[in-house]
Amino acid sequence: NQTMINVEIIDTKSIVGGGAFPVEYLLSKGVLISIPGLSASALEKALRRNSIPIIGRIENNKLILDVRTVQYDEIDIIADALKDIYFIANDNMSGGCDL
Repeated sequence: NQTMINVEIIDTKSIVGGGAFPVEYLLSKGVLISIPGLSASALEKALRRNSIPIIGRIENNKLILDVRTVQYDEIDIIADALKDIYFIANDNMSGGCDL
């Protein structure tokens, strides 16, 4: 049984201005990402610790990257980070390294 990176495109809302205007929202698309055997919190922390930090948010125990905040030239950076995390998580489940 092999670990996979699961992705799903979802409709989402972004909060405008964070704490300044928490009632204002923008409709957006998000990428929901999960790796079986790895919690959303652990995945979020691993992405933050990437050599180029990747910032997502957790909603309902799911990690979401808002595509409004991702530039086209950052897609490969995100894909490479997810591959690295996938392999580390896979190795960890077989008794190898920790994230």
